[in-house]
Amino acid sequence: MRTSTVAAAAATAPKAYRTGTHRTVSPRETLARIRPLLAPIGITRIANVTGLDCLGIPVVMAVRPNSRSVAVSQGKGSIWTPQRLRR
Repeated sequence: MRTSTVAAAAATAPKAYRTGTHRTVSPRETLARIRPLLAPIGITRIANVTGLDCLGIPVVMAVRPNSRSVAVSQGKGSIWTPQRLRR
């Protein structure tokens, strides 16, 4: 089995961002990288739904209204990048 180029690069990439998580790039950079992929895979909205509970853990929801099964997915973490997709 061949290891993909991306997987090989990720395995050797140093962790450069450690604020609340361990990443090779910042959350802002991650969002900038995936932004061009959102429309082609059917994601129409990304919403911050943190305020819907009393815990205060940042929760983000991605919406895919034309999907065949699961139309929303949620993710949580210790930080939220409010600048997310405004650019």
